[in-house]
Amino acid sequence: MSDLAKRNENGEQGERRTDAILLNRFWVLKRSADVDGADFLVQIQSDSLQELRQNANRIQALGIVQAKFFEANNEVKVHTKYVLENNIPRSDFFCLIHTNDIDGEDAHYFFTAYDIEQSLQKTTCGNFFSFRLTSDRQFSEFRNLKKSTILDTIEDGVAKTEAQRNRDFIQKLYSIHFKATLHHDDNPSFEYHLKRLDGVNVVLCKNLRSYQKYLLDMRRDLFENQGSYDWGTDGTGSKFLTSCIVAHHLNGAVPSPHQIKAVHRNLISQITQNAEHVITTDDLEKALTQGVDSVIELVNKANKWLSPSTLAQREMFIVNSREGNKIMAVDQYGVEVIISTSNEKLLSGLDIVLSISRKSIDVSKPDLLLGAYVLRDHKNSLIKIESLGPILYDN
Repeated sequence: MSDLAKRNENGEQGERRTDAILLNRFWVLKRSADVDGADFLVQIQSDSLQELRQNANRIQALGIVQAKFFEANNEVKVHTKYVLENNIPRSDFFCLIHTNDIDGEDAHYFFTAYDIEQSLQKTTCGNFFSFRLTSDRQFSEFRNLKKSTILDTIEDGVAKTEAQRNRDFIQKLYSIHFKATLHHDDNPSFEYHLKRLDGVNVVLCKNLRSYQKYLLDMRRDLFENQGSYDWGTDGTGSKFLTSCIVAHHLNGAVPSPHQIKAVHRNLISQITQNAEHVITTDDLEKALTQGVDSVIELVNKANKWLSPSTLAQREMFIVNSREGNKIMAVDQYGVEVIISTSNEKLLSGLDIVLSISRKSIDVSKPDLLLGAYVLRDHKNSLIKIESLGPILYDN
């Protein structure tokens, strides 16, 4: 068999195996890339005609999955243009590299763009990332991952890309109507006067250097809110104010979720509602520096949402994903845990809110929390989960 024919045969094997995995969850289109493999364009399936029509009103992203096949220690190359955009790993690109093990059974290696950028070496020309099994590098952490793990990772990446593109579009759309007021100061010095005028909350910005005064921009391009500002609560209005005030502090830049959470938790939600306040630049800097203690935050939420128990400890877990009846989460100590449950109603509810969370285009993306009663040892290691409580979509 000629070398070209062999490469074609190997490429077809990689395509067939990749296609079999992707069709479990996605709508799949295929386009030829080269004789060594193909690109699969994947789209998250809609569960109903109504959802399909609703999705038509959004910018929908397609994931790109490149299929490859190799034998023995042959080299596999992935072009950098697939992996990186402006030297940053793309959230919508994935690679499945297939082979046969020593027993002739199917084996595969799965990489995200981030995995490729971190784990594979570039070729001498700099145009490709190179994958090759050696005695020193077997890539066992990427080998034969569960299909559900692969599909969850792809779905999360596509959803992240879709949310970012919709966010960028909204910001561009709003920029036609207004441009954010910028102070162009590396060391800003402002007072933000939170006032109520005829029952309407407004925020007046005062530049203590130039003495310029103006109203704080309502950055609806950053936070999907149709209402007005609020403060002293955990509600949408307070988070909307936080997004706007932090964006102004950053000279119009898009704040990170961590920055928004820090200012909201440490400052905006702590002041008295229905009262007037003056917040300074120093107050914002202090709130940002304090950050957010995830342990205290989760404990407080558990105490608020779960009834007291003398038999077990109340805790909240941050949910990342689920596989079958197993919930992948992070506990209040930052430790990854697997929670097993046979509660189909709970699992169905998790699927719904996970889907909503993935598609969120707000800057302050919500967390999905799961309440539970647990037993721990003296080292705070998880021994047993007594029972599961409510699901909290913490937006």
